[in-house]
Amino acid sequence: MCEHVRICFWPWRCVALLAFVVLSDLSLGVRASNAHEGHAALPTKGLTVSGDQLLLSEGARKAIDLQTGKVTLADMTRRVECNAHVEAPWRMQAMVTTQVPGRIARLFVRPGDRVEAGQELASVESLELEALQLAMLQADAELRLEEEKLARQRPLAERGVITGSAALETEASVRQRTTELEVVQCKLRALGLSQGLLARVRQSQQPVTEFALVSPLSGVVAEADVRVGQVVKTTEHLFHVVDPSRVWVVGDVLEGESAAVLPGQPAVVRFKELPDQQFTGVVDHLHLKMDETRRTRHVAVLISNTDGLLSPGMFGQMWVETARSEEAIVCPTDGIIRYLGSEYVLVNRGEGKYVRKPVEIGLRREDQVEILDGLFPGDRVVVNGNHVLFSLFANETPTSSGSRTPPKMEAHPEVPASGGAAPKPVVIQGTVELPTDRKALASARLEGRVGRILVNHSQPVKAGQVLAEVESLQLRNLQGELLESQSKLAWTRERAGRLERLASQNLLSKKELWQLQTDQRVLENRVASLARRLGMLGVGQDEVDRVLSVDLSSQDCDVALVRSVSIRAAIDGEVAAFGIVPGQIVDADTPLFEIHDRSTLWVKGYVFQRDAAGVTTGQPVSVTFHALPGVRVEGRVVRVSPVLDASERVLPVWVEVDNSDGRLIEGMLARIEINRVEVAEARRHRLDNAR
Repeated sequence: MCEHVRICFWPWRCVALLAFVVLSDLSLGVRASNAHEGHAALPTKGLTVSGDQLLLSEGARKAIDLQTGKVTLADMTRRVECNAHVEAPWRMQAMVTTQVPGRIARLFVRPGDRVEAGQELASVESLELEALQLAMLQADAELRLEEEKLARQRPLAERGVITGSAALETEASVRQRTTELEVVQCKLRALGLSQGLLARVRQSQQPVTEFALVSPLSGVVAEADVRVGQVVKTTEHLFHVVDPSRVWVVGDVLEGESAAVLPGQPAVVRFKELPDQQFTGVVDHLHLKMDETRRTRHVAVLISNTDGLLSPGMFGQMWVETARSEEAIVCPTDGIIRYLGSEYVLVNRGEGKYVRKPVEIGLRREDQVEILDGLFPGDRVVVNGNHVLFSLFANETPTSSGSRTPPKMEAHPEVPASGGAAPKPVVIQGTVELPTDRKALASARLEGRVGRILVNHSQPVKAGQVLAEVESLQLRNLQGELLESQSKLAWTRERAGRLERLASQNLLSKKELWQLQTDQRVLENRVASLARRLGMLGVGQDEVDRVLSVDLSSQDCDVALVRSVSIRAAIDGEVAAFGIVPGQIVDADTPLFEIHDRSTLWVKGYVFQRDAAGVTTGQPVSVTFHALPGVRVEGRVVRVSPVLDASERVLPVWVEVDNSDGRLIEGMLARIEINRVEVAEARRHRLDNAR
């Protein structure tokens, strides 16, 4: 909000009044020739100035049209105004994809339809799904055949009709077919097919050819990029569902006003399309980066939208209440006089008696000003004619109790007490940035679909904390291979143990035993390799151990499988930015999150070539910021580029400043003052640093 103050000046009417006072004091008995515009001529008597007091006759008051206003109690607020637009929060939207490739068989919704969580959106025919079921039926048939064969061989082996090794071979085959069947069933259950459905498929010998795509949340179908008969892949977004009951209104607050805006502050939003509507909410979060193109900071306000009047993409105006003072002492703005950096008022202390008083000002608005010190409710201050009267005190020093002396001009800090000239500091413009070790990116290690997002914008996080989870077909297939290899290894070890006993009794050739032991070592290496690959993808060792210990014969074996890999923070800090939503397909190694540790920051500036010789590391520096008026931060030069910028002929320098209070963010504009050093001293510093 703009601050309205009046600057003391000497208008022509003031000159006329002073002339009247001088003539009155000399007892000349004549009237001033100049009259106050629109009023009668000023009287020759009736005005006395004594210290901070001024006595004024009724005629003099009428001559200058003197008016007063009352000091009252009122609620005062300070508001920041900015342009804003509507966005859908990431929590209130989701993408829908298919877990296996296929073809759209049926569509149940259209864009704009309202859906409930779990409602079917479409059905997909999948050859891969059918192939998995056929593999299950084949493994089931082969298992039954081997079980029947084993049932016939066991009595024959016991009577010595056939060798025991033949029965052992058949028993090993039964174990292998059982493992294959259990692995396929576990994969199908991971795709959402229930144990009961799989049992019906095995009984009917007819695979299910379709599966349903369902909505992950209640809302409105914003996009449906599918048609019946369309071939779809696991990397395509098929539906976009948005819950419009709550929205973000993101304001672009100017950099100079951004420091006053904080989370939790109330805000009001209006739109031209809805002139009779006013929307209220609170600041949800502030982005941790300054928009360096617009010089604004994004501020997100959470707004209830149960009636659905707001749609993402709408533009409007936002007002954020940055300060409030209830039952504050307020004075009319016209009563404030600014003189030599201080504020004063003329208080009416009775008929024709006025006292000059300094005041301390708080919140301001167009017609009223909060008074922190100097006035009380019920006081009356001069609001018209006060500048004319105050000019009579221009050469006086306030003497009343509690009054403030106008500030004295201080000597320039560059001029020492001895009077000798000190070198002027190097003044350059700069921008706040993070040191290289205090910014980290987080990404998925494999392609997949965002399952859950566990953090919010600007949220503090610790190193190793999970930021999000990514579900992946590759992850599911790797675990299937691991389970299959682990099961084969288990029955291979068991079989090798049995054959080893037979070989020791010369009932089996050692060549066959050696071959089985070789197969065992190969499987051990394969299991270890698959476990390492899962670890490299972000699966923890405890999760790998859980997969290795899963009982494939149990109906809930799919629960033990790792459904997603975790994206973790690499450093302590805050979540600066992310632009993903649940269900979104992400590529491997694409940065998804940015983490900022803002405890210590750099301010990067450029020194002109003529000043570069006097700048070196370790020099003390003072830094001020456009977004934080009145704040001065001390720092030091920590880095000087060894080469000048070829196009601009400037030398990049970096200043380190403390930011433990968190007021500074990346991209803020800064003004850097570097104390000069002699060229010889600067060269010595550079040589010392080089050594």
